[in-house]
Amino acid sequence: MKTLSAFVLGASGTAGKSIVKALIDHPKFDKVTLIGRRTLDLANIVEKPGYSKIEQKIIDFENVEKYVDDFHGYDVGFCALGTSSVGVNKEQYYRITHDYVVNSAKLAHAAGCKQFHFISGRSTSKDSWYSWARTKAEVEEKLLAMGFERVSVYRPGGIIKDRSEISSTGESIGIYAFNILDPFRCVSVETVVLGKVMVENSLRKIESNEILENADILRLWKEGNKQ
Repeated sequence: MKTLSAFVLGASGTAGKSIVKALIDHPKFDKVTLIGRRTLDLANIVEKPGYSKIEQKIIDFENVEKYVDDFHGYDVGFCALGTSSVGVNKEQYYRITHDYVVNSAKLAHAAGCKQFHFISGRSTSKDSWYSWARTKAEVEEKLLAMGFERVSVYRPGGIIKDRSEISSTGESIGIYAFNILDPFRCVSVETVVLGKVMVENSLRKIESNEILENADILRLWKEGNKQ
């Protein structure tokens, strides 16, 4: 069986961790590289047997062009980079959400990476009143036009942590409220579902770009569980 190599941007976040876990558990991927600003404690992400698949590369996203070599040798790229629009100014948000993602993707494409899978957000639109939605729409547009063999954009609604990742009473209350407001997951998705869907979707034979809304993500999850 031909195996694949993948890199993950944003592996320290909730969604990023779910992607890493799904990659480690999948026999099709034999090399998983976490590209980020600092070394991560793998014990907080995967079980010890999975460590052998993982490599970590530390880069400065402010000067990402200096790290061309770190993006060589991958079949698939997964991106969960981003930050909350709360507590940061527009310039900071744009730099992290747009510049870090787009500039990293350019290096990956130039290095021969075939696929790029990006977590965007629900209600993303260039015509939105909200600057975060316009910024993500701009990122989507640039990624889709970059020239990868395939770009998959995921637009989940609320991303709900797995129970094992809940670290505070506030988070527990928030998830409880989400379960009441969206019991059938119409506008939300669990992190474990999102990660597994992204990894499995990267193996599907698709020769064009795609944008997957929350309902599409859940549909792929259900289809995968039927097989």
